[in-house]
Amino acid sequence: MDEKEKRKHLYQHEGFCHQVLGASVGSIYGTIVGTALGFSSVGLPLFGWDENAPFIMGEYEKSVFTSVFVLVMIAGSIVGRYLTSLVGPRMILTALLLPTIASWLLIAFGKNIYLFFISRTILGMCGGIALPIGQMYLTEITSPDTRGFIASTAMLSQYIYGFVDSVAVLVMSWRGLAMLNAVVMAAHFLVSFFLPESPVWLLRKNMTEKARDSLQFVRGKEDVEFELRDLQLRIEESRRSSSGLLDLLKGNYLKPLFVLTAFIAFRQLSGAFAVLSYTVEIFDTAGSGVGAIVSTVIINAVQLCFNFLSNVMTDRIGRKKLYVASASLMGISHFSFGTYYHFHDKNEIATRKFNWVPLVSLIFYCIGFSVGFAPALYVLMTELIPMRIRNSASAVMSVINNAVCFIVVQYFYSMRRELTEAGVFWFYGSICIFAAVFCEIMLPETKGKNLDELEAAFAIKIAPKNESEGNSILLETNGAYNTGIVGVENASDFALFNDDDSDELPSGEDVFEVMDDARSRSDILDKDHGEGTSR
Repeated sequence: MDEKEKRKHLYQHEGFCHQVLGASVGSIYGTIVGTALGFSSVGLPLFGWDENAPFIMGEYEKSVFTSVFVLVMIAGSIVGRYLTSLVGPRMILTALLLPTIASWLLIAFGKNIYLFFISRTILGMCGGIALPIGQMYLTEITSPDTRGFIASTAMLSQYIYGFVDSVAVLVMSWRGLAMLNAVVMAAHFLVSFFLPESPVWLLRKNMTEKARDSLQFVRGKEDVEFELRDLQLRIEESRRSSSGLLDLLKGNYLKPLFVLTAFIAFRQLSGAFAVLSYTVEIFDTAGSGVGAIVSTVIINAVQLCFNFLSNVMTDRIGRKKLYVASASLMGISHFSFGTYYHFHDKNEIATRKFNWVPLVSLIFYCIGFSVGFAPALYVLMTELIPMRIRNSASAVMSVINNAVCFIVVQYFYSMRRELTEAGVFWFYGSICIFAAVFCEIMLPETKGKNLDELEAAFAIKIAPKNESEGNSILLETNGAYNTGIVGVENASDFALFNDDDSDELPSGEDVFEVMDDARSRSDILDKDHGEGTSR
C-alpha cells in the first residue's frame, strides 16, 4: 500500500458506504443494549413520576426489570454462537429485529408488571443472540483499512442510542420513549433487506456465486477474486483447528485467563453499569444543581464523544498506562462523589453550594471509563487469549462478565440501603484503586506486540498439531476492535465457521487473517505476473 493509500480518509476507501450500511444491522447488539440501558436510566424514572402509570414499581421491581436483561443475555450469547450452522448471520439478525420491536410495544402498551418483565426477557435474549452473530457479520464484511471503525460500531451504537433516549425524554413520556425505540428497531429491520448475506457463510454453504456478489457489494470496485479464493482456502484450514472447555485447564493458559477474569471483576465492580442504569435516580437523590434528566444527557454526550477518542489513545499511549490512568481517574471521581454524598446526608442545606460536584464527578468518571476500561475488555480478550482456546475462553469470559454485571445491577439498591449512598461510591472507588494497582502489576504492555510475543509474555508454548497448522500464518494484532457493552465481546472473539458434523467452532481471528493475507497474496501475484489489481 503506497503513502497516498495510507492517507485516505475512511469514507474514501472502496465499499466503505456499503460496509457502514451493513454495520447498521451488524451492530444491532449495541442498539439493543443502548436502548435498554437508556430506558432503564431515563424511562423508569419517568414511569415512577407518572401519576397515570398502570402500576407502581418499587426498588425491587426496578432492579429486577433492569438486571433480568443482563441475566438472559448469558443464555442468548451461548445460543447465538451455534445458530449460523442453520441460517446465515444477516438473516438471523433480520429475524431478531421482529421480537425486539414486539418487546418495546409490550412496554408501551403493557398494563401489568409481568408484561414488562416478559419484554425485558425477550430483549435480553435477542441481545445475547445478536452479540456473537452481529460481530461475526461485521468481521466478515470489513476490509483491513476500515476494520477498526466498522468493528467498533456496536459500542458506538450503544452510546448513540443511550444519548438519543436521554434527549428524547426531554420532550416525550416513557410510553413515547418505548414507541421511539420500536420505530428505531423497525428502521433497522427495513434496512436489513438491502444487505447481502455474509460472504464467508455463503462459501461455507458452497454458494460461490452468491458469495462473490456479496463480497463485491462490500468491496466496491475492487477485484475480489484473490480474496475469494483465499477465503475458500482458509475455510478449509480453519476446520482443522478447534479447542474444548477442558483445554482451558491446561497450566499454560491459567495465567492469562486469571488476569482476564480478575480484570472483568474489577471492571464490573467499579459500578459502571449500575451508574449507567440508574443515572437519573442517582442525580435526583444527590440534589444535583442541574436537573437529573439534563445531567444524564450531558453524561451520555461525554461518553459518546470520548468513545471516538478511545482507539486513538489506546494505540498512542499504550494499553497499560491508559488503563492505570483510567482506573485512577474513575476511583478519584467515585471518592469525590461519595464524599459529597456523606456531607449531603449530614447537612443538605450546607452542601447546596457544592451541588455541582455530582455532575462533575460523574463526567470525569465517564471520561475515565470511556477511554480506558470500557473498550479494555475487548482489547484484552483479543490480545491475551491464545488463538487455540479463543472460542471456548471467550464464551466463558462472556458468561463471567454478564454474571458479575447482573449482580452489580441487581443489588445496587440493597447496597445503597446497607452502605448508604456515600458507602456505595466509596466501595466503587476502592475497587477502582485496586484495579489500577492490579493493572500496573499484572498486565503486560501489549502495544505493538504480535500474538507470539504476547503468548511468550505468559510463558505459553503451543506446539502445532500438524505441519499444515504449524505453517499457518498468525495475525499480528495491535489491538482493539471494541464493540460494546454490558455484555462484552470483540469482533475477533467469535467463531466464523461451523462444521456441520462438529460442535466446536474455530477462532474468529481467522477471518481477520483471511482478509489481510488475501490482499498480501494479491500484491505478490501482481509483482510476479505483472498483473494490475484494481484497488
